[in-house]
Amino acid sequence: MDRLLPSQTSPSAMFTNQSSCTDSSITGAFHSSTSAQSPTRDRLQTLLQDNPMPSDIVKDRTCLLKAGAATDPIQEIAAQILFTMIRWVKSLSLFQALCEQDQMVLLEITWKDMFLLNLAQWATAGNLCSSLEFERAGISPIAVAHLRVLLLRYQHYGVDLTEFLCLKAISLFRAESIGLRDRLKVEMLQDQFQVFLSEYIRQTYPTQPTRFGRLLLLLPCLKIISFCTVENLFFKETIGEIPLERLIIDIFRNDSALTDKGENYLRSY
Repeated sequence: MDRLLPSQTSPSAMFTNQSSCTDSSITGAFHSSTSAQSPTRDRLQTLLQDNPMPSDIVKDRTCLLKAGAATDPIQEIAAQILFTMIRWVKSLSLFQALCEQDQMVLLEITWKDMFLLNLAQWATAGNLCSSLEFERAGISPIAVAHLRVLLLRYQHYGVDLTEFLCLKAISLFRAESIGLRDRLKVEMLQDQFQVFLSEYIRQTYPTQPTRFGRLLLLLPCLKIISFCTVENLFFKETIGEIPLERLIIDIFRNDSALTDKGENYLRSY
């Protein structure tokens, strides 16, 4: 397989230039998308730029791929994508407004799908979906093939930054999750992001009337990739047998952990 080239889009650039968002910007966008006036491109760009990810969360790929490096580049990139994902979730005031029980339920149930969306976003930005080397001992070749096809589908549709943001939010606010205390509130948030995505696509891709439906249909495809496959493929060498859900909750609750380098923290866990 081809090595990742330093000249290709780095994970730090992808996550620095793309963003999480604040509650006020999302709420404003919701109000615009549900009113008679459609959201404007300027407002959508503001949504993307309100709260950019710190560049120290994901290091430049050139550091990861030095000749003879002891760390598997995919494992280290995965660790840093995971930390970036958790920081994004924690930055959402809409998520923080939920009770702690609902936050934990959603995080435990949706982390795998959100991780895959972040992986797809990074791989798509660098046009790397077909060149990433996922083969590992003990990992089913069929599972690897499913993952590669999934990433290629996101690349094929050319999912943009705003669409990825909305898809991650729709995946996070999963109203059918068992154990929620305020299911109606979670359902409302999920519905709002779907409306926002629909309005954005209608405005941005007016010649693609089926795009909204096709992007939503990509979300169930995430379930083809099992929790076990993600853990074994991306994290087994780093954290061993520790349940990843427990680790994610600990990181979410530990503010200092989110200022550490992802790979270093996972190895010291």
